[in-house]
Amino acid sequence: MLQIQTLGVVSDRKMNLVGLLGGIFLNFPIVFKSAGKNQG
Repeated sequence: MLQIQTLGVVSDRKMNLVGLLGGIFLNFPIVFKSAGKNQG
């Protein structure tokens, strides 16, 4: 029972990390484009 719980926590952390990295990679081009527009 304990092993299943720890597995769930680890997978949750991995999903959070993946979501965080994915959000950064998806937002980075948008931020970059808006910064370029402000300069140009």
